[in-house]
Amino acid sequence: MTRDATRSDDASAALARVITSQAGAQSADENFPVALRLLPRRHRQHLAAVYGFARSADDMGDEAPPGERLRLLDELDADLSRLYAGPGGEAPRLEVIQALAPAVAQCAIPAQPFRDLIQANRQDQQVTRYQTFDELLAYCRLSANPVGRIVLHVFGAATPHRERLSDLVCTALQLAEHWQDVAAPKTCSTMRPTGFADRRQ
Repeated sequence: MTRDATRSDDASAALARVITSQAGAQSADENFPVALRLLPRRHRQHLAAVYGFARSADDMGDEAPPGERLRLLDELDADLSRLYAGPGGEAPRLEVIQALAPAVAQCAIPAQPFRDLIQANRQDQQVTRYQTFDELLAYCRLSANPVGRIVLHVFGAATPHRERLSDLVCTALQLAEHWQDVAAPKTCSTMRPTGFADRRQ
């Protein structure tokens, strides 16, 4: 690896640490902390850690300098691998991944839902419009459904049947969010998948 490449990797790692450390602070401006107060105390820490991860991935994909986004997401993915490597491996470096450790251990959350969320943000850097409804549903399987599956694990309620039901709910919520983002009103009879499938305007 060249000196310039090493310097670039170090800069990306530093930026990743800044973004992940800010994720928790930024959540204070949203309604998530209010929702946590309504839940059993034993679940709050785990859900806050999951939120911090999801918020960090979104911030890396949406708010970071465009040229750094994929590199930052790679850093987040690499640190997730450190967490799942288990005892004897290198410890996670990012605060947001360190915070996930108790939830992963105590709730047996698999790695794949977290990786899917990262992949959704990678996809956002390359795809801005989905040409078919099936393509949009495939995106929802990465960007929305993993959250429901993680939450089921946190509550000790994950079963194949419940995961399928959760996927339906999460996909529906994601589609509703896309429809809200449509710039021009359209009637149901004229709406096409490509009319509401834009990830960014």
